Amino acid sequence: MPIMFDRDTCRDLHKTISQEWLITNGLGGYAAGTVAGALTRLQHGLLVTTLPGSKSPYLLLAKIDEEVAFDQRTYYLGTNEYKDGMFNPSGFVHMETFRLEEGFPIFTYHIGGLNGFVLEKRIWMPWGQNTTCIQYRLLPRTEDQNRRRSTRADGLALTLLPLTTYRPHNTTLHGDNTRHFQVQLQRGDNVNSANPVVSPGITGCTIQAGPSAHPYHILAVSHPHNQATFLPTGVWYWNFLRRMDSTPGQPTTDDLYLPGVIRATLQPGEDKALTIVASTEQLSTPALQPEQLTRSYISTTERQQRLFRCVQGHSPDNKRSSTTPRILPLTTTTDPQAGGEDYLRLLLLASDCFLARPAQFEQHDGLSSRNNPALLYTSYYALVPSTRDALIALPGLTLVTRRYETALSLLQTLSRAFHSGLLPDRLPRPGETNTYTGADTTLWFFYALDYYLRATHHYTFLEEHFHSFEEALDAYIHGTTPGIFLDQKDGLLRADQPGQALTWMNATINGTPITPRSGKPVELNALWYHALSLMCEWAGYLHRLGHSVHTTPYYLALLKQCEKSFQQRFWYSKGGYLYDVVDGPEGDDAALRPNQLLALSLRYPVLAIPYRRHTFECITHQLLTPYGLRTLSPTDPAYHDEPGSCEKEQQKALHQGSAWPWLLGPYIDAMLTIDDHSEKQELTSQDLLREYLWRRGLRLLEPLKEHLYRDLLGMCPATVGGSTPHQPGYVAASSLSIAELLRIYDVLAHIRTTQPERSLSH
Repeated sequence: MPIMFDRDTCRDLHKTISQEWLITNGLGGYAAGTVAGALTRLQHGLLVTTLPGSKSPYLLLAKIDEEVAFDQRTYYLGTNEYKDGMFNPSGFVHMETFRLEEGFPIFTYHIGGLNGFVLEKRIWMPWGQNTTCIQYRLLPRTEDQNRRRSTRADGLALTLLPLTTYRPHNTTLHGDNTRHFQVQLQRGDNVNSANPVVSPGITGCTIQAGPSAHPYHILAVSHPHNQATFLPTGVWYWNFLRRMDSTPGQPTTDDLYLPGVIRATLQPGEDKALTIVASTEQLSTPALQPEQLTRSYISTTERQQRLFRCVQGHSPDNKRSSTTPRILPLTTTTDPQAGGEDYLRLLLLASDCFLARPAQFEQHDGLSSRNNPALLYTSYYALVPSTRDALIALPGLTLVTRRYETALSLLQTLSRAFHSGLLPDRLPRPGETNTYTGADTTLWFFYALDYYLRATHHYTFLEEHFHSFEEALDAYIHGTTPGIFLDQKDGLLRADQPGQALTWMNATINGTPITPRSGKPVELNALWYHALSLMCEWAGYLHRLGHSVHTTPYYLALLKQCEKSFQQRFWYSKGGYLYDVVDGPEGDDAALRPNQLLALSLRYPVLAIPYRRHTFECITHQLLTPYGLRTLSPTDPAYHDEPGSCEKEQQKALHQGSAWPWLLGPYIDAMLTIDDHSEKQELTSQDLLREYLWRRGLRLLEPLKEHLYRDLLGMCPATVGGSTPHQPGYVAASSLSIAELLRIYDVLAHIRTTQPERSLSH
């Protein structure tokens, strides 16, 4: 894999403590940490899982610190930062390399001198299981050493300290010397029937943090010669600092519980590895055999590889189809083809992390799922299944990756969730109370459904639910809550509810919206026009199939009224761009924001052709950065570009100047569709025009490659600072950012191989 750090980088704490890794299990669980080994966020841990009956993921196993005794010396490999800023131990100084293999972290440590060993630690989560495996192997430094040591029985003594907890993943837990977890020893035939079946050579414990707490297991699986033992301790470790959650003068600390230590002897050899299995599952003897754990890692990495082959159009016999999307040449790398492939692989691996099902049932390809409603998470580490974000991200995360059943599951779930024409703010979950504050969320449903239908041609879904879509639009037309209705005078949508922000710019401070945008927001009406256009298209299609559809003339009339009023009301002639909001409490808002992009970028753009070039140029000159689009022009007095360290400053900057990478998606869509006559005169060949467009688009995507190799590795943040040096915001991984990068990558790749798709009306 392309992400790998050498010895000099690994031993630079300033770099590695800010570089994070993340792996997921497809159930909403994950493991995460830093390259340095210190936990810098409350959400970091080796086993984070959603327990039965819990709404928030729980952190169970936080980390494992390693101590190695070799050649009369003890090496402390863990790294911890404490409340006073001190590090103890500082095990990063022993690191040789760090790399991601199909997304899974692999650490190596140098033990001893020239004739010493390399200790390898790799971490993975078997797909569809609430389980994390941490495997330790001893590797000779050279082949010559391997031959010399093959006749020796010595190795090194390894002591592992599993530091545990039991708390929601985004809160702290402070220990108490009077409070101890219940620890049930697991060793050989000392097995309670309520606990997993273990065989000789397997040792560890089952932990229950309290009478009502869900038990989880920490087991050591090894070769008999490893002589692994578990020694109960039951002590608290205090005041671990979580620097990413701390503010100046207010350190955030967490306490961890050590139930016991695991001791073993490691010797070189593939078959002499020691694997720690942390799990909430009811494990069986076959699952706890070294050979099965090896197969688990192989099958998990193979699944990641199948995802890439599937997107590349490979058939089951590993042959490519004639319509396989080409790899885009990444010109910032020494090998453009390899660089483009690495970029695509990283985006695909990242996309996998945001999709989950509470109980996983996979089909034979290991990619698609059935039976349970899919969830699409917004970000790490918030893990909020935002409906709006899920719909915007659906084309990139599910259709480009050919997870058609996951897309259908999301759409089916939401098609049953309309309430007075609106969709809930969060993807529906059993037992949760829904809120409906997004004026645009329903309209994004039409956007996502259009992508799904064109990708799958599954028009049966459209036939079955078309009446529900009519009812949703009818609710907008006659007025729904909160304060969302169609102005019958001009055919434009209005969203106005005191004290609430009803668009995607919904950041608040102490419950007060920072960017309320009350009135008629520009993107809300662009989405409204797009939805009406789609309904006209779909109604015509259903009519040709023989369905009795009588709403087409009605929608056409609304469509024409909206289009006419939009040009009259939103064009800001003085600035050469669109008003952000018209008919607001203080009149028309001329703040230059990227929301107007949707009037140019959607498949049915509402903005008339004569206005598009001027609007696009203004957006380009004032909002475009190398890593996304600013949410406000830097010339605006309200511009606030850097997120800052406290929550208030972060919220203030989100939509007042921070740049959002996901907005590059609609920006490039708009760029590809704008009628630039001067360029077409120079590029008379259609093939040359296509090449010009994809190269121009690729130049916009390339800078974001940098974010895949820093901070949360393989991920793209939700926001970056609007001004140089464009520091990333607090949200380390965004489904919107990854989805739009993946979707636009796919669009640019297909420019060279396919004709634009026709709509149903042609």
